[in-house]
Order: sequence, then C-alpha cells, then structure tokens
Amino acid sequence: MTLTQLSASYRHEEEVLRCRIRQVRELSAPTRQEAVVKQDRLRVLEAMRRDVRDVAVLCERYYDRGHRRNCRYSI
Repeated sequence: MTLTQLSASYRHEEEVLRCRIRQVRELSAPTRQEAVVKQDRLRVLEAMRRDVRDVAVLCERYYDRGHRRNCRYSI
C-alpha cells in the first residue's frame, strides 16, 4: 500500500467519523447524565477525527519538501 492509498483510507475514515459526530449531535439528551455522556462521546470522536485527519495530511505530504511535519507524529 502506498502513502497515497493510505491517505485516501484515512480521509474515508475521517468522513465516517464526521458522520458519526453529526449523528451524536442530533441525539436528544433529556437528562443531565445523558447530556454528560453525550459530551464525553463527542469529545472522544472529535479527538479521533482530528488524529485521523492529521495522519492523512502527513501521508499526503510526506515527500513534499516545503511541508512542515506535525511534531506529534515525528520520531
């Protein structure tokens, strides 16, 4: 698998996570406890989406000379 293919796979997963976030936001939370659970779930999904997006960009631009890499994913 090439980095371009890997990047496309990460972009697809980002879209799946984006749809799931939209679904969770549309859920009603009648009780306070359910609202807290909903917020926790959204926080986790947003973090996952952000990480997937960052790795997709890293794969897309890995060989670009001028691209500044994200230090979170450097060794």
